[in-house]
Amino acid sequence: MSTAVLQPTQALLAIVLGLTAAAVLFIPFVIISYRARGRMGAWWVLGWAASAVYAAALICYTLLPLPASTDYVCRGVQLQPAHDLIAAVRQASGLRDLARSMAVWQVALNVVLFLPLGFLLRVRHRLGWFAATGIGLTVSAIIETTQLTGVWGLYPCAYRVFDVDDLAANTLGALIGSLVALAFVAPASRTRSSAPRPVTRWRRFVGMVCDGMLVVLVPAVTSLAVQMALAVIAPDALEGRGRVVFVFVVWGLPLIVQLGWVLVTGGTFGDWAVLLRTRRAGRLPAWLGRPVRFLTGSGALGALSLLDAAQMIWGDLSAGWAARAAWTLVVASLVGLWAVPGARGLSGWLSGTTVVDRRQGDADSVAVADGAPTTLNT
Repeated sequence: MSTAVLQPTQALLAIVLGLTAAAVLFIPFVIISYRARGRMGAWWVLGWAASAVYAAALICYTLLPLPASTDYVCRGVQLQPAHDLIAAVRQASGLRDLARSMAVWQVALNVVLFLPLGFLLRVRHRLGWFAATGIGLTVSAIIETTQLTGVWGLYPCAYRVFDVDDLAANTLGALIGSLVALAFVAPASRTRSSAPRPVTRWRRFVGMVCDGMLVVLVPAVTSLAVQMALAVIAPDALEGRGRVVFVFVVWGLPLIVQLGWVLVTGGTFGDWAVLLRTRRAGRLPAWLGRPVRFLTGSGALGALSLLDAAQMIWGDLSAGWAARAAWTLVVASLVGLWAVPGARGLSGWLSGTTVVDRRQGDADSVAVADGAPTTLNT
């Protein structure tokens, strides 16, 4: 693996890529977490982001930078255990020389690189030391094989040395990390994932984030990816009518999905993601309350985002007004989430609806009482 484990460029790239991946995959993460564990606390979200950044760091530190074809040099294979370490010990005249040895630092840094893997596997996934060590060995073997094969044929030969010592150091790091995690692992919760839980403002906030990502982030990422692809294969595809169709399809489809979700179920996609469902809490009938909830929440946010994207088509629109209106709606929704009793939120208050846990039976399901818990453990 790379000896430049402390390069700031790789660290910054790992943080950017990791957080981007965590954001893109946040909706699946929320859905899986609530169905597997019945809840998702703030620390669980932080752990998810840390795991994504760490995975990106592994890629950046072990495979990047990829060499250019002009300075490509084929590397060999080192299969003798502790070869460089033994040579360093023999050449050193004392502990000071040994501490300065690059071979010693190489082993130490490879151990440190896999400490977080063993720690996260133990803390987040409740795996034992044996499983964490085995996964560490497997991940290291995949990385070393990727380097040995020149990124699976991308290069004609290995651009980094396949070193058996790296496998051993990485595996040892995963083992040590899993053992250190023992001090941080709380006893497993006996609460069943199917048991109803309180509707907290944190839980409602996570659902609102999922709604916002559905109508804003998903079309934005899709738009960027399609435009990058078309720039290579069909540069003129988004000219004229093609651009109009592109904007309204990419930004309109998630909006239509959300509208259908609200009209059919009464709740939003985000409510479903965090295992919530709506109940009438006002005088508005369902046929009127559901459209009101859509138009005063994620529906309005998605529509404003669509209009902001459409400004590249209609240049006579006042630039930026839709984006400013969208941000105003976001702020108002966040204020409403904390200001309206019962964690109903602004759209719930205007539409005369409240939310309850989907796992509550019809016989005992009740509207959330004023002053619902607002802890971050749900």
